[in-house]
Amino acid sequence: MTQAKDIMKTSFISLDIKDTVSKFMGVILKKNQQYALLFSGKKYAGYADKKYLIRSRLDPDKMTLKHVLKHVPKLQLSDDESKMAKLFVTADVRVLPVFDKDKVNGVVHAIDILPSLTSFFKGISIAEAATKKGLLVLSENTPIGYAVNVMKEKNVDRAPVIGTNNKLSGIVSYVDLYSHFHVWPRCQGVHISKAASHQKGKKSGYGIGEKQDLNKQPLSNIMTRLPTCVTCASSLKISEVIKKMVDNNVTSVVLCENQEPIGIITVKDILQEYIKRSAW
Repeated sequence: MTQAKDIMKTSFISLDIKDTVSKFMGVILKKNQQYALLFSGKKYAGYADKKYLIRSRLDPDKMTLKHVLKHVPKLQLSDDESKMAKLFVTADVRVLPVFDKDKVNGVVHAIDILPSLTSFFKGISIAEAATKKGLLVLSENTPIGYAVNVMKEKNVDRAPVIGTNNKLSGIVSYVDLYSHFHVWPRCQGVHISKAASHQKGKKSGYGIGEKQDLNKQPLSNIMTRLPTCVTCASSLKISEVIKKMVDNNVTSVVLCENQEPIGIITVKDILQEYIKRSAW
């Protein structure tokens, strides 16, 4: 049995509720994270996540974190993988705080539960948990504005992206896509222009410079490309996919046949499948 105390990390981003949203964005961007634990002085107050901000109409330089904090479940040191999985799925977050009485001891990332589930899923096909029916697939030439709208409409967090040959070329995240073009520029107070960052495996992007009509720019400018976008064959077992996720530190894997995307599986999908099977 794996407990929260066995896999928690004692290093995490902490900010005060009086800090601005702009400061939060700057810190998580620098640390390559999407969350922070919030405190009022030395007392824990709540949680802030980048995805909670993307639908907010706010002035990040004036709005304080007090107005955007969320209350998420608190893990206890002795909570096992079953309890942690249920709380992660319920809260729909990647990180939860771990408490000893009233003190925050650390955080657990959802992906860190997966290794303890490997034996549970031994021999079980990835098809049992992956999303295949109704999979949203976008093109590199898809305008960013359209992608934002269709992903929101279909309540999709991630979508595979294909090139002109219909072969997988990468993946796009709704949170990263929307926040990058609708929140970050307002935070940074700059215009956005095309940047020369199309190296293999890197995120393309924009930088400070000439103003662009971002909604009309193609996904090829911001998508996460192969091999940073991790793939697998649809014949794999869930235990094998867990290893891919952990080894590459990714929360989703695209299923491919003949290099064409046919499905996607996420950490949340695996945790939901674990909860379902544990109840049998």
